[in-house]
Amino acid sequence: MNAPALYIFFPFVFGAFALLFAEKQKIVAFASLLVCVVLIVSASVLPINSMIIYGENSLIYISSIDVMGRTLTLERSQQTVLAFFYGVAAMGIILSLVVPSNRFFVPSVLMVTALTVAVIAVKPFIFGALMVFLAVLIIFPLLWYEKRGDGTGILRFVFWQLMGTIFLSLGAWLATLVDINPTNQALLLRVTLILFWGLVFWLGFFPVHSWLGMVMNESCPFIGGFIVSLIQFASLYILLNFINSFIWIRTSEVFFTGLKYLGLAMLILGGIRTLTERTLQRVQASLYIAENGIAMMLLGMRTSETFTIFLSLIFIRVIAGILWSTAIKSLMCDFSTEIAADDMDPALRPTSVWMISLAYFSISGFPFLASFALKISFLSSAFALSGKIGALAAFGSFLVLFGGFRMIYSLIRLWIKRGPVLPDGDGATELGPSRESKGLRTAMICGCVFLLSIILYPELLNAFISGVYYHFSLIIGG
Repeated sequence: MNAPALYIFFPFVFGAFALLFAEKQKIVAFASLLVCVVLIVSASVLPINSMIIYGENSLIYISSIDVMGRTLTLERSQQTVLAFFYGVAAMGIILSLVVPSNRFFVPSVLMVTALTVAVIAVKPFIFGALMVFLAVLIIFPLLWYEKRGDGTGILRFVFWQLMGTIFLSLGAWLATLVDINPTNQALLLRVTLILFWGLVFWLGFFPVHSWLGMVMNESCPFIGGFIVSLIQFASLYILLNFINSFIWIRTSEVFFTGLKYLGLAMLILGGIRTLTERTLQRVQASLYIAENGIAMMLLGMRTSETFTIFLSLIFIRVIAGILWSTAIKSLMCDFSTEIAADDMDPALRPTSVWMISLAYFSISGFPFLASFALKISFLSSAFALSGKIGALAAFGSFLVLFGGFRMIYSLIRLWIKRGPVLPDGDGATELGPSRESKGLRTAMICGCVFLLSIILYPELLNAFISGVYYHFSLIIGG
């Protein structure tokens, strides 16, 4: 028995097999949920590279397997991340039961999650880029089938993911040449630029950032939000592997300076876009752009504290982002005056509106919510680095918060414009009945409680963070 077979091959094959029975949505969902629960429990209680004794028998639980000349390795320090990934998959499966979703979504969730685990397991690590692109190809039919509009954004999404894969693969190949001749400054600069362009394509940085908003706006909010959240996590994980694997990157001031200033530019750009976008999906994409900028700045600062903040914000973003996407799917409205269906009234879906607002401010750092203390620490580190950088980072962060207030104002204005009350027999008015199912309200309330609990019990994330921190200790150590 080996860990890659359990956490990669088994769920991937199960998901592929479940595609044949996709019409039985509830049966497939409950069976897939059971698989996720088994994997979560095994990641929590069975240590990798150990002997499992049951009765008079024993089983050696190894960490690696060779496949087609490549090695898949899952270490004990990564078990908390495995539990997190399949916890996110379980959350997606549960939410698919309370909002309308494509019948192929649940099997695809298992397959995509298995490929995301393969990203952190494959050696050499750069083959993780191919796993990310394969995940994009698996989810592409669902995005296309559920698209709204001509699908230009979805095609851009696939194209820029392909370009990012090519540039990152090329950068990894050239990085090995730098290891052989680290004094070649011209080669070092070229490799750094190629790596940056790969990140620009994958994470949606300027000037190719438009695909992120377009794919979120044109695809099903639930499916698009889920896949984008996982792929962004996988992309940042590959970046960590780059930094952790090459000593010349960890000792390059040019590289980390570039991360800081690229991140600062994206934070401000994302903040501005949250104030100007007209749909909830595009607002979510703009927030992701700003958060990617903060992530780059935190990595560029390269201290123990900023690395911990980086990991915490990534985990919060994935969880809150998926809940936000579910609420948008429930609401399915924009900020324009043209509304296509009667059931898009925000007043009749109050839990979804509350979830959207809470998810946004939990990610952006509103006082007394999940990431507030983390954002304060981020700004303190930015001011410690430079007064000018700190002021610009604070300006970008305030823009993001103002974007949230503008989003809430737009929802309230839409509520009023739609006429949120219904006349009763005496000429008075009262609020119409909620159009949210009990399952959806329960799921949204549980999500709200979890996001609020993070600020009260930060140790909920400590186990995940400590495992990843240990795995990438060289980034801080030099």
